[in-house]
Amino acid sequence: MSHCMNVRTRITIGSISAIVGMTLVPVDWFATAEEPAKAAKKQPAYQRPTVPQARSRAKLLHDVYTDTLDVIHRDYFRKGGDRKVVPSRALETIFQWQKYRTKIEARWLAVNANVMHTDHEPQDDFEKAAVRALASGQQEYELATEGRYRRAVAVPLNDSCLKCHLVQRSGKPRPRVAALVISMPVKLE
Repeated sequence: MSHCMNVRTRITIGSISAIVGMTLVPVDWFATAEEPAKAAKKQPAYQRPTVPQARSRAKLLHDVYTDTLDVIHRDYFRKGGDRKVVPSRALETIFQWQKYRTKIEARWLAVNANVMHTDHEPQDDFEKAAVRALASGQQEYELATEGRYRRAVAVPLNDSCLKCHLVQRSGKPRPRVAALVISMPVKLE
């Protein structure tokens, strides 16, 4: 049964990754998932988008990544089920493939719940400011500077997320969020 789930997961993730790739830049459809660097060498030169184009792409990617996360949680990470890979961790593989194919980077960021991996802690001034903004209730935080557009958007943590991210619940409940940070090179006008 777990083998079927793994195949279904790969099909779902592969399909979504292909859709994202088609929308952003041409990709080598015959490249293997294990060879993103090799596939990237075959790609045409990356054309930096303008900030409005980057914003549009980041919004699209945010929706695709968070929808994929929800589907993986719903279909493959059930109570009592086979839990080999946490859905957000599985998406990090897609983030890497897209980075090689499109030059667009994505990563998770802890906001107001337990940090499960040190890679999810804020790493620079932008991410620290984004965490403060999102923890205060803002839904998104963005910045375009030095040829790079960065956008952090709140990702609500549901009950299955909070089983790990918020073990000790006390006091008045408040919405808990993580963030998805999407970053890409842009042409500043």
